[in-house]
Amino acid sequence: MMANSDFAPTRWAGYSGSLRAVLDEYSRAIRDFESVLLALPADRYAAKTTLTDQHFAHVQDIARHVVGAAHSYADHINRALDKLDGPIPKREFAVDTPDVAIASLWEAFSHMVDVLG
Repeated sequence: MMANSDFAPTRWAGYSGSLRAVLDEYSRAIRDFESVLLALPADRYAAKTTLTDQHFAHVQDIARHVVGAAHSYADHINRALDKLDGPIPKREFAVDTPDVAIASLWEAFSHMVDVLG
């Protein structure tokens, strides 16, 4: 898995216009999410939240959704660009700890940059 420090905007430096703006915004959103997860006390990540939606009973569930959605976006873009035949693959990723979840999210973003490349 890649860490934030391993993922530089130079990977999409050749893009311009709206695509560059979207990639910059995704990168910013990941860094914001990262700062929220890392600010949590360790015991709060897997602890039950006060949210009434049981799909997101834990912060870890929210992280799982965010990482899964990032992979899904990349796969759907891949399909729209006619680069993906057959069913969309089931992605395996980990969100056991905030650090692992963040690395998984950067990995998903890297997949999106690769798809667009």
